[in-house]
Amino acid sequence: MRASMSDEMTDKEIRHVLYQSQGLLLILDLGLCIFFVETLPLNLWFHVESKSVALGLGVGIIMAALQGVVDYILPTRWGTEDHLDERLFCAFPLPALVLTMAVVAFIEEVLFRGLVQHFIGFVATCVVFTFIHFRYLKKPRLLITVAVFSVCLGSLYLLTESLIAPILAHFTVNVTSGLIYKWLKNKRAK
Repeated sequence: MRASMSDEMTDKEIRHVLYQSQGLLLILDLGLCIFFVETLPLNLWFHVESKSVALGLGVGIIMAALQGVVDYILPTRWGTEDHLDERLFCAFPLPALVLTMAVVAFIEEVLFRGLVQHFIGFVATCVVFTFIHFRYLKKPRLLITVAVFSVCLGSLYLLTESLIAPILAHFTVNVTSGLIYKWLKNKRAK
């Protein structure tokens, strides 16, 4: 049986691919923000209120728990056999993982909720966000999970009119996933 591409990549290569993709998204974020500065509600994006923080963290915890339940209930074959998510999260030492996931959540939420959702609307953004995770297209469990997460993140932005809540929710889901993958890896190693 042929090894998947992620099995052939080193941790350093996996981190490098993540840094490259997020770097491109950051450049896209900056370019779009500069080009459309007059039409964007930039003054509201990072308005911090206790409601936004609580909703972001709360929804993030619920989404992470939902992901765990779905992973437990649905057949493994509906997930991913390439273990790329696990490899990605385990490629980072814990402090670097937390920092990296904060940056990823920031970059992706500015792009999708702040920019794309502003210009093409809630539903279209949910579809774009879901299908941008194209490696999940043949994995119904992961595709459905990403679609539900996209609806939750977009709804948080609509509800709070701030990117703080979706950024915190996205960060919470990613870090929780990373911690679970690290725990499982350590458990298997014992």
